[in-house]
Amino acid sequence: MLTLPEILYTKEDLVITGSLSLYLQGYRDNFKDIDLVCSTVQDIPGAVIYRSASGHTSTDTKAYSKFYEKELDIFIEPILPEFIIINGLKVETIEHKLNHYLKIYDKVLPFDKQNILNRIQELQKIIKINIL
Repeated sequence: MLTLPEILYTKEDLVITGSLSLYLQGYRDNFKDIDLVCSTVQDIPGAVIYRSASGHTSTDTKAYSKFYEKELDIFIEPILPEFIIINGLKVETIEHKLNHYLKIYDKVLPFDKQNILNRIQELQKIIKINIL
């Protein structure tokens, strides 16, 4: 049985993204860490804020918390992504994630471009399967 940190269920301004969102939607068999988007890290135990020039966030502000069994990788954004509710969790939609990657592709650091391209292709396949 999957046990996730309670903060994922209780924090209002939090949406799960990344591999965990794909896992929860049935598109992956596992996940490595817990990626999430929130507007503030208030109430997240052990959260450490830092600046990131990766191009993944509009604010260049991220955080992490090693307080939990799986590390939280936190993207701090003023506007939360579109989401669906799965088992009481806010989970980013596939369409929103694809649009996000398409939007940031030209902004990410060169070493990350292939990774983003791979994610775009994965999400495009998922959307195509859902349409058919």
